[in-house]
Amino acid sequence: MQITKVFISHAAEDESSAMELKAQLENSHIKCWLFERDLCFGSDIFSAVKKAITESCFMIVYLSNHSLKSKWIQWELGYAIELQTLEQGSKRPIILPVHSFEEIDDHQELVIQPLKFDTNEPIGNPIPFHRRRGHRLSDNVDGLLKSLIPQTTMIKDIHGDHKILLDNLFSLWETLFPDEADRASRMDVEQWLILSNNNGNIGGWFEILLVSHFGDEVIGFAYISYGVNYSHAYGTFLGISKNWRKTDIGLRWFKEQILYELKNNYPKCEGVYFDVDPIDYKIIEDWAQKEIPDKSGCEILEQARRLRRIFLFTGNNGYILAGQDSAPIEIIQPCLIEPLIRQNERSHYLMYLPFSNKTLPSFNSEFIEMYYDSFLAGFGPDGANIPGYFDHLNNIKARQIEAIPNGAKFQKMYFNQAMKKLHKEVEVSL
Repeated sequence: MQITKVFISHAAEDESSAMELKAQLENSHIKCWLFERDLCFGSDIFSAVKKAITESCFMIVYLSNHSLKSKWIQWELGYAIELQTLEQGSKRPIILPVHSFEEIDDHQELVIQPLKFDTNEPIGNPIPFHRRRGHRLSDNVDGLLKSLIPQTTMIKDIHGDHKILLDNLFSLWETLFPDEADRASRMDVEQWLILSNNNGNIGGWFEILLVSHFGDEVIGFAYISYGVNYSHAYGTFLGISKNWRKTDIGLRWFKEQILYELKNNYPKCEGVYFDVDPIDYKIIEDWAQKEIPDKSGCEILEQARRLRRIFLFTGNNGYILAGQDSAPIEIIQPCLIEPLIRQNERSHYLMYLPFSNKTLPSFNSEFIEMYYDSFLAGFGPDGANIPGYFDHLNNIKARQIEAIPNGAKFQKMYFNQAMKKLHKEVEVSL
């Protein structure tokens, strides 16, 4: 599967060198777009270039003495930077300088000012491309390939080789989950990983943090707990940068890599449960029925964020626990703060990502046991230190068993027109 798409930005005088670079990269199964080879006859040049940059994971800027005078490089850089501003956590396309010359002094900076295509107005500050921060092609393309080929890494060392990845991961984490109540703190995650790595498991659970990245650029992550006595894992957090989840091939690769790493390390695991925040159908319907729906309100943006996560799972062969009427079923979570009363409880939908298209798991006593008797009782919740927590947990478990309707099963999520409209119109602003 060709995951990486590269746009090669170069001066007209460097055409032959750029074509040679394209050939080298495509020999390594990296798809490249080059003006001289890939522009279709009769196409509008500006539109075609913008489309190619938008669809690319990377922009390679071929540096030479000619590139400092190239208007096309300035325009293409400007458009790439405009695209990057769509999301702060993970920037696409990633800009990579390359060169093959020796005549530039080691301490000289190559400075290029990005410009807008239509107006020639400057975009941001001039970009200093120093040869030590770029890839020198006179050696070989191996170093460049390492930056262009995506990887998935299991984080184990929070202070050593993985520290930069961890820093970039939490930057993306905060972007995707802006409400602190919706995400674990970095300190908690690091403590869980240290305990799991040092002791083997915590209460029968291994803590797994998987990061998908190009070089040090993090594009997605999954925080998952695997119970050694069960055939399924439980995913606490999963996220992928907006600029990467827009492409079907990127989503498929991300899911396949996460599941592959899990299966490779825990062969008994058959799939992963994930919880997602429930949506408020009434808020969404009321919004859709307005003559000119307002997309800026906090309530509707929150519903859009929740829908986004459900769409993400569903689009990657995910299933949701629902009744015979296809309405998602809410799973009760215990209180993690005092007092232990219903107002402090939370609820969520339950989704499932299978490793294959085998029979889906039943929502039965095995899951209830895993979730309430093992996962929540044996690991993680701060509430475990609250007096009466385990009686509270057993009470919730009994209520949950009673509340599950007959015929509950994992099935594809049904999206009505209002939900589809909200997801389509508001996704661009999230």
